[in-house]
Amino acid sequence: MPTGPAKPSVLNYGGVCAELAIILATLLFVPLLVVGFLAYLVVYTGPGGKIFDGLGRELFEVPLLLRLFWIDQWPGLGWYLIDMAVFWITLPLVLFLGSWGASRIRRRSYICAPALCAGHKSDGDPQHKPMSRSRYLD
Repeated sequence: MPTGPAKPSVLNYGGVCAELAIILATLLFVPLLVVGFLAYLVVYTGPGGKIFDGLGRELFEVPLLLRLFWIDQWPGLGWYLIDMAVFWITLPLVLFLGSWGASRIRRRSYICAPALCAGHKSDGDPQHKPMSRSRYLD
């Protein structure tokens, strides 16, 4: 049975893991926006009068039933399903990572690296005031 204080963990401080989660969410979200923009908003005419999207996929006429929606041209059912799967799998992952990272950062009572906090000479000192999350909030 272990005695003494528990070892500091990165997850306890919400530092590195929370910041990495926000960075990863950003690194997933930006390409998602770029690919979505290129796939659905950029259209150009190539050689021979063929129409292509921003990703270089040839576009075809949409079946009559799907023309009721905003889609005029598409790369085909297979590419459409892949686009939707990538979007609807990545977006919740981005939202989860971003919200989890932000909530962990908000919960920190002060900014302190785990290696520096353990055994800090102000531990237990009633006069010690922890640093605030922002130096501008004091």
